[in-house]
Amino acid sequence: MWHPEQKQQRQQQQLPEPPSGSSSRVGPSSSSSSASLPSVRPEQIFVFIHQVLVSAYTGWYPSSAIGLFVRCASLADKLRMEEVAYEFMAQAFIAYEEYLEDPQGKPREISLIIGALESFRGFSDGNWNTLVQRASQHAAKLRRKEDKATVIADCAHLYWPSALLAAPNCQESRRNDKKLLKCLQRALKAANECINDQVEKFVMILNKYLFFFERRCPTIGVKYLQGLICLIEDHLKQLDDDQNGKRVRAYYANTIKYIKSKVLAMCESPHKHVSMCL
Repeated sequence: MWHPEQKQQRQQQQLPEPPSGSSSRVGPSSSSSSASLPSVRPEQIFVFIHQVLVSAYTGWYPSSAIGLFVRCASLADKLRMEEVAYEFMAQAFIAYEEYLEDPQGKPREISLIIGALESFRGFSDGNWNTLVQRASQHAAKLRRKEDKATVIADCAHLYWPSALLAAPNCQESRRNDKKLLKCLQRALKAANECINDQVEKFVMILNKYLFFFERRCPTIGVKYLQGLICLIEDHLKQLDDDQNGKRVRAYYANTIKYIKSKVLAMCESPHKHVSMCL
């Protein structure tokens, strides 16, 4: 299995040839048209795109290359072409690590990779874990604490995939409640070290905890929600009464309003979940 570090060797190679006897074709459905036009296999199209991106984009437009590699990987994943999807994701990491100027100051690109990983359905556990681990490592290396808090918090979704995104057979194998909790704790630590937007980051992380609490992640208990609410209440007193301060207060007020509505609905339900009552 190839890993992103092997850039020099891998960039000179093409994607593997498709299995013999493959019946997949991309081309006109009309028999008369197919007689005059050569049929093209999906693998051949991906090989061509891969060569163009590596030769013409990666070294000159790394940010654009990352986005294009991720899109190709997403399409390959939808076509159940795991090896091709993995190759494109690995090239996205190469563009990020070796060609992007100051990657530790570029949260947008690593966020793009993380967002794509969350939606992939066809990766084996080994390939999935390799990509997730590398994305998490880069999130932790971001320079600005504000960026680090946001992106690490987003990584938590990789350890508790949504039922709407992950295939049923992937949900359990990819779920790791302990790593999820560690992600949120690291995000909170980074937020606590923020000079700007500290309270806003606290509220963002509270919403993450609430999201996973509602989805019954076993390591996310009421004590974490209560602790964050107390932390935010203490820091709200220090907020300036300017436009930004008002926006953050409104953000927090809407979060508390949502929590109260959930508590009320559960307390009125015959199947109420008592532990939700904060």
